[in-house]
Amino acid sequence: MLMTLRKFATLVAVAFLLVACGGGGDSGTPLVEINAIVGGRPVPGFATFPGTRQALFVPVGLSLELDATRPVAWSVLVNGTLVPGRGNSYTSAGGTTVQEIVVTNAQYVVNTFGFAPGPTPFGITIVATSLEDPGQVTTIDVFVTN
Repeated sequence: MLMTLRKFATLVAVAFLLVACGGGGDSGTPLVEINAIVGGRPVPGFATFPGTRQALFVPVGLSLELDATRPVAWSVLVNGTLVPGRGNSYTSAGGTTVQEIVVTNAQYVVNTFGFAPGPTPFGITIVATSLEDPGQVTTIDVFVTN
């Protein structure tokens, strides 16, 4: 009887410890992972997570699709200026255009066009902020190149 009481007390203590530390499982919100597809093909080795910043090069004339594993809000900066709304087009001085096609909580898709070869890549910054945990922010610098 004494041994059973000790086992019971030990189990209760372990249960309290597990509750205090979150039960030993995943106690936080799952991380947002963002994958990229350029010209209809997945970009090998490209996967971003919150707190990271990654560069992505997209040849003019190809589409870019960013897919988030969890719901996010997409923010776009061109030359450091936030561009509000959806369905926007951004054009560089060299004639390169980036046009938003689909913007949802899971996808950000653009087409790229070029009327003249630009001397330098046209860069935009895309920031994905988790809608479940606004502390999870991922930044992707997109460079549209010739």
